[in-house]
Amino acid sequence: MTDLQATILHFIRDRSGLSAPGAYQFEDLHIDIDEEHPDRSRTLRFRYFFDEDGFSQYDKTIGLEGHVTIDAEQHILVLASSLKITHIGVAAHYKPPTDLVNEQPAG
Repeated sequence: MTDLQATILHFIRDRSGLSAPGAYQFEDLHIDIDEEHPDRSRTLRFRYFFDEDGFSQYDKTIGLEGHVTIDAEQHILVLASSLKITHIGVAAHYKPPTDLVNEQPAG
């Protein structure tokens, strides 16, 4: 795992309330767009999937998508961000934080 992926996962877990996967749980992070700006900051658009029980016959997946903008030194500092829920499986036990629902970037 790269530092950049770890930074994004930290952001997702902090905002969503999800933890690192435990036994029989799985996560998958896809960085779809990595756009560099003139000031050397970067905007990354991503999709994230978490499966509460990878062996269940029922849908316990959670899907999120969003973007983060990080500074030129790729510090953990997140300059701007958005995160939204795209899917909660019918059998998932996930209760999203109220501020996550329909979150919009500031500004």
